[in-house]
Amino acid sequence: MLQNIKTLIILLAIFFVAFFILKRLVKDILSAEIFSTLQRAWYQITVAAFLSVNFWMFAFIATVCVHHIKKHIKNTPALFIFLLFAIPTAGVPIYGFAGINYFLVFDFSKLLSLMLLFPVAFSIYTKRNEKNKQPLLLVEKLFYLLIVLKVILTFRIATTTVGIRSIFIIFTDVFLPFYVFSKLQSSRQRLKEVLLAFLMAMTLLSFVGIVETVKHWSFYHALTESLGFVNANEFSISRDGMLRSVATSQQPIVLGFMIAVAFGLFFAVKNMYFNNNLIRKFTLLVLLFGLIAPFSRGPWMGAISMLIVLGLLGKTPVVTMIRIMIGTTVLLGLMSVSESGKKILNMLPLIGNTESETFDYRSRLFESAFNVANRTPLFGSDNYLEQPEMEVMRQGQGIVDITNTYLQVLLDSGYVGLFLFSALILGTMAMLYKAIKLTNDNELSSIGKGLLSALVGVALMIADVSSISFVPWMYWILLAISASYIKLVKLESNA
Repeated sequence: MLQNIKTLIILLAIFFVAFFILKRLVKDILSAEIFSTLQRAWYQITVAAFLSVNFWMFAFIATVCVHHIKKHIKNTPALFIFLLFAIPTAGVPIYGFAGINYFLVFDFSKLLSLMLLFPVAFSIYTKRNEKNKQPLLLVEKLFYLLIVLKVILTFRIATTTVGIRSIFIIFTDVFLPFYVFSKLQSSRQRLKEVLLAFLMAMTLLSFVGIVETVKHWSFYHALTESLGFVNANEFSISRDGMLRSVATSQQPIVLGFMIAVAFGLFFAVKNMYFNNNLIRKFTLLVLLFGLIAPFSRGPWMGAISMLIVLGLLGKTPVVTMIRIMIGTTVLLGLMSVSESGKKILNMLPLIGNTESETFDYRSRLFESAFNVANRTPLFGSDNYLEQPEMEVMRQGQGIVDITNTYLQVLLDSGYVGLFLFSALILGTMAMLYKAIKLTNDNELSSIGKGLLSALVGVALMIADVSSISFVPWMYWILLAISASYIKLVKLESNA
């Protein structure tokens, strides 16, 4: 407990500085009431987590806090996406009886989903009528087909308990976030508040990540032990002698993944929303160093791809691309003259050779996964990890790390599932691009470009990371927000 209190004091000091900056960043576009509510919520959840003696004590306090806080904010999805990242997604088991080992592993994200998203989803469903009912977008139809497939495939599992557990997880972790966040088209302000809440959360985690790397201290590691999390991953991971920051994400690549998405979105709208030039540039630097701190190659490449997409969507794509190339060249040159910079260069794909064995692992995984997938090509298998080809991929931690979400979908849901998943992502990209070209509104255009660049980056990054921790939450919510944006553009264009 003493370690938790010490860590809590340091985190509160970090958050004090971060919120001081954020308040000046968003003061022109986010009301003081909403900002103070989000700030108070983050502090309450953090303090409750670090001072609780176990997860259930924390869950009780968090339930009371969230129940009180949601009365003071109308935009519940914004509150959800902000608090989602406040503590790690690891959880504790709800033990069973009569021969049932456990029902499921319950965590803070599921608690938030049930408390915040379920009431909103129920309200949206019950208040729908023919007058304001909109036809489903193609991408929404693809999503619901994918959900139906996932539910059907749960019945191939041997036990009823495992099947029910899987359906519950699909409901709380996939269906609810997509359903709620795809219904934001009724208000442009609500959509903006959701995006700003996400950017605020990622700025907070960027501050934490930077300090973690500098101090060589993973702040949330002790928390997972004190709360009794059973599926927490190793927090203290180093690369070339430098601690790879994780903050609440449990894995460096996940933190990099999330901040890369925020970096792309922020870069798209920074000149549109944030008038204080000094604060704007400082926040961009915080996100940049927060992106570097996990020392993960995939998110770096994802962020670069987002900048390229934004450049191509701009008014002067050729000039922008030249600027990106010149900036990258100068940055690489500056990094090559310092020891820390050389270490970072050594981690880059093609250039460096740090932990080059990870590339060999991914190559062998790709070959083994396709051999296994081709035995059950249509709908995959629930026991693919038990196949001989996958067993030989088991690492020192005793796990088979499927470092590719597309492979994970293929193995679990077959080529049918992979087709629906890929079509959903590509279809959303195509409809976003069409919506950007349709609107003449500069604000909507900037938001659309940010969403499209972020989605392109996500599509590339999930080829380098499995659906762990916050990763699936991120891509489902991003796809849903994109659907809301597409519908909002259509509504305003027809008005």
